[in-house]
Amino acid sequence: MKNSPSDAGGIRALSDQAAETVLKAGAQQSTGTLLERALQHTSCGITLSDALRPSRPLVWVNRPFQEVSGYSADEVIGINCRFLQGADRNQPARAVIRNALETGGHCRVVLRNYRKSGELFHNELIVSPIRSDSGAVTHFVGVQTDVTQREEALQQNQRLMEDLRRSNVQLADFARIVFDELRSPLRGIGKLSELLHEHHGEALDQKAEGLLTLLQERSHRLEDLLQGVLGYTEAATAAPKQELVPLAAVVSEVLDSIQPPSALEVVVPSDLPTILGDRYRLEQILHILVGNAVQHMSRPDGSEGGRIELGWLQDEGEFQLWVEDDGPGIPGEDQDRVFGMFHTVGDGREGEGAGVGLALLRGLVEQLGGEVLLQSRYPRGARFTISWPDPRAAGAALKARS
Repeated sequence: MKNSPSDAGGIRALSDQAAETVLKAGAQQSTGTLLERALQHTSCGITLSDALRPSRPLVWVNRPFQEVSGYSADEVIGINCRFLQGADRNQPARAVIRNALETGGHCRVVLRNYRKSGELFHNELIVSPIRSDSGAVTHFVGVQTDVTQREEALQQNQRLMEDLRRSNVQLADFARIVFDELRSPLRGIGKLSELLHEHHGEALDQKAEGLLTLLQERSHRLEDLLQGVLGYTEAATAAPKQELVPLAAVVSEVLDSIQPPSALEVVVPSDLPTILGDRYRLEQILHILVGNAVQHMSRPDGSEGGRIELGWLQDEGEFQLWVEDDGPGIPGEDQDRVFGMFHTVGDGREGEGAGVGLALLRGLVEQLGGEVLLQSRYPRGARFTISWPDPRAAGAALKARS
C-alpha cells in the first residue's frame, strides 16, 4: 500500500519528534555525565542525604569525601553523616546543623571530625536543601572541606595572643611596682633640693645654684619617664571601651591640666562633636599631642608666643583629629624615629621630656584601630593627625548588609 502525501507528512512529523526526543535525552544524559564527572573531580567532599527519611541517611558521596574521611561509599551509604563526629558530640555546631535540617535552611559550620584511622580533622561543612518542583525538601547537599591547617593556625595564634596578654599584664604589674618604689625617693630628692634652695640659696654661688637646679630638673624628668613607661605598659593591657565622649569637655580638661603659657594662642573648634570611643585613651592622646606642642614651642628667633590649633574631620566611616603648631617642627632625620621609645628631638637640653610620649601615643591610637600621621614643615611647624574607624559608621554598614 502506498502512503498518501498527507500520510508521508505525518510520518515525517513523527520522525522529527522522535529525533528531537532522542536528541534531548542524549543531551540530558551528556549533561548528567558531565555533572557527575565534575562532582567527582572537585577538591571538596560532597554528600547527598535523603531528607524524606527520619535518619536522613547518605545516598551518595563523591570520591574526595571518601579520600578525606577514609571511608568507602559502600561503608557510609545508608547511615547518617554524623558518624564522622565519633564520640566528640559536645560541639555547638551540631545545634546549628540540626536547626538547618529541621527548618529546611542553610548553614555553614566547622566541625571536629575523625577519619576512619581515628585521626582528627577540622571539617568546614556547608549544608543546603534541595527542593522538588512543589517546594518540598527532598535532599540535603553537604559540601565539606578539610580546614585543619587553617584551624590549627588560628588556635596557635590565639595561644600566642593569650601568652602576650599575660606577659603584658605581668609587665604592667612590674612597672607599677617599680614606679611606686622609685616615685617617693624621687619626690624626696626634689623636695630636699627645693628646701635647700629656699633656706640656703643666698649662700650658694652661681655654679652651686646651677647644679641644684639641674638636680631638680633631672629628678622631675626621671619621674616623668617612669610615669610614661607605666602609662605605656598599662595601655597595652586594657581593652578599649565604647562610650559617648564629648570632645569639647575632654579638650577643656586637657588644657586646664597643661596650662599653656598665656602668650601661646590655642585655637579650639567650637563644633567639636560627641563621639563614640574610649574617653580615657582619648584624654591621654590629646594630653600628649597638646603637651608635646606646648613643650616644643621654642621659636628660632627666641620670641615668645606661637599658635596651636586643633581640628577634626568625620568622613567615610573614619574620624580624624589633629593638633598643629607653628613651632620649630621636626627635622627630617628624626621623623622616622620620633615615635620610638626614649627618642627625643633636639639637642639634649633639659626640659625636652623623657622620649616616651609619642611612643605611648602611637600605642594608644593603634589600640583604637587607627594610625598617626606626622606632617612637619621644618623648621617651622608640625601637624600630628590621628585617625581611627568610626564605630557608629561601621555598625550602620553592618546593619545595612544584614
